Amino acid sequence: MFHQLRPARFRAAGYPDRPRAASRGVVLVAALLAALLVVGAPTAGAALRALQAADDPSPAQGHAEVIAQGVAILPADEVAWRVVIDTAEPEDEAEIQERALGFALAEEDAVLINDSSFGTQTRLATGEASFVAEGVQQQRLSLGDTATDYYRIALVGTDQAGDDGGDDLIFSGDGFAAPDGRRDLDLVRDVLDPREETEIADAGTPVLIVATSGEIEVLEAGADEDDAVSLEEGEAAEFEGDLTIAAIGETGAIFVAAAVGPEVPAPPAPPTGSIALGVFACAAGVTPDAIVGATGPTAAIEACAPLTEDQDFDIVLTAADGTEIGLADTTVAGGVYTYAGLFYGSYDFSAPLAQPAGFPQFLFTDFAGQPLDEASVTINETTPDVRANLYFFAAETGSVSLRVLICPPGATADDFEPADCGVAPSDAGAEVELRGGADAGVVLTLADAEFDGTTYTFADFPISTVTEDADDPAAYLVVETTLPSGYDNYVVAGTGAAPGEDPVIRLTPDAPTAEVEIYNFQADVEETGSLTVQVLTCAEGIYADTFDASACTQVTEGFDFAVYTPGGDVFTVADATANGDGTVTFTDLPLAGIDIEQTAFPAGYVAFYNPDATQTPLVNRRMYRITLTAESPNATIELYNFLPVPDTDGDGADDQVEAANGTNPNVPDTDGDGLGDGVELENGTDGTNPDTDGDGVDDGNEVANGTDPTEAD
Repeated sequence: MFHQLRPARFRAAGYPDRPRAASRGVVLVAALLAALLVVGAPTAGAALRALQAADDPSPAQGHAEVIAQGVAILPADEVAWRVVIDTAEPEDEAEIQERALGFALAEEDAVLINDSSFGTQTRLATGEASFVAEGVQQQRLSLGDTATDYYRIALVGTDQAGDDGGDDLIFSGDGFAAPDGRRDLDLVRDVLDPREETEIADAGTPVLIVATSGEIEVLEAGADEDDAVSLEEGEAAEFEGDLTIAAIGETGAIFVAAAVGPEVPAPPAPPTGSIALGVFACAAGVTPDAIVGATGPTAAIEACAPLTEDQDFDIVLTAADGTEIGLADTTVAGGVYTYAGLFYGSYDFSAPLAQPAGFPQFLFTDFAGQPLDEASVTINETTPDVRANLYFFAAETGSVSLRVLICPPGATADDFEPADCGVAPSDAGAEVELRGGADAGVVLTLADAEFDGTTYTFADFPISTVTEDADDPAAYLVVETTLPSGYDNYVVAGTGAAPGEDPVIRLTPDAPTAEVEIYNFQADVEETGSLTVQVLTCAEGIYADTFDASACTQVTEGFDFAVYTPGGDVFTVADATANGDGTVTFTDLPLAGIDIEQTAFPAGYVAFYNPDATQTPLVNRRMYRITLTAESPNATIELYNFLPVPDTDGDGADDQVEAANGTNPNVPDTDGDGLGDGVELENGTDGTNPDTDGDGVDDGNEVANGTDPTEAD
């Protein structure tokens, strides 16, 4: 390695023939993927020596410096150099991304690297670089107010050499066979004075050269000087064998060289140990106090049975670095679960993520029976193998949740879909009792439970210790003493009782909770209904606005109706049953809204009225709606008939109707649109608005031209 001035064949302008260089005028880099960092301050002059033996000196010779270095196994059998100019965004825009093996080089402004994989930060000033391990997650951001460019230099599989990642690819290598083993990777930087040159010895694999400032010329050993390759700022190429690099022109140049170095031995495996956890379920009556301090075969210990891996419990062991290890990663024998191959350090047991049914309490102890502080254990050189125990304790009390449900019409105790039944409202009138307990004298009602809007919960329910009904203080019979209004039959589900057996709740240590549903059913549910109609005629002067039922008398003939169902059926008096008292009844009507219109009147009468039914939105109050339901399937309606009301202005609308609709009973055409008020009522238009639909054309003109005065379009 040496430096010398070679004035003979250098000139400021670059050589026109650049056979192996890839170009771009702005400078930067980005290398993906994380770990070791060796940073040196830029100086002047540099050289890269051959890398062959593991104990060779630094590859940087003369005034060159290694600015980043790391050790890695190369990512593929065939690898290639790749150089990309990337952008480090401001902090609020920079993303965390997976990175490739190589280097990140700052050559414009400072760049901050936040490594999520290793939890480290690296600040790169101009001319500084960091080694990037394969696959690390890094955020690279500008430390200024705006984005800045930097170089990503990567050593990747040949199939990835052309992947620019959405950035500016300035070089994609041809690829070469990756040397075996763990390899030292170095990035060397050198600053050359004007017309100064340096030499790089053969590294055994292609060396990547990137011109980061000025212009350089690179000549491979044995090549003619005319074959030298010139690289301007922002260009890169790879070379083999011994190299001569010189600065062209009067301003000097800066370049970096990346090379694969010698193989280094793998680090020794870190020492490991194990943590064994015995897991036990203790019988009813055994408490945590009975376990603490117990190490031998005491009665309490003997009452706790080992839990096997097929039982319902789960625990996670967490290392200091956050790594989580589940029971699936252990070996188990006799209820003892062993976490093997653990690095020395502290580990924490999680609270059980799942616990055996009926065992709500738990306790971690060490092998001496002492409670583990925060369920934490430590393995080290002194105690590489540690044993702990986890005890589950049977519940002393349980809970019963109870829901009262009402099922739809047609559902019966022998034939119903639970999903079709809804929760009965709290004011539905249902009363439920749980009868039993000590000496069969305890009665619990819904008032003894907590209600959340859907479910009644009986807390602190006793746990059963016997298996027979007789004298069991924890056996309760479920009885619905009052059913919701309109319901007269029920069944109880969730007690485990077979059909025909008494629905008895009995909580056990293995099943300390119960969920009970009471399904209520309607008997003889009506699926159709009826409508009975009575017609009355009212004395002269009685109208809707002066209605007086005492001035009206029932009639038995001279009338007819149209009864409309939602399905489109229309019934008349001919379809009804005469009741002998002057009323008629329409039967087998659907449970829905039924509309009735009087279509024929006793002689001399012209209008009908009902003060109770819901009027449908039709003109002149000529139709009423009666709604039939399962709870009220049969309805009666009275239709009061009125004599004609005076029509002072002769417009076809009587004075009473005009008053009700806001038109002037003394003027035939209140709004002056060419349609009389009576015609407006018949057409459904507004007698007080000349343009009912607001389309700019008067109602009279629309009728004359055959358009609809109630539709703007």
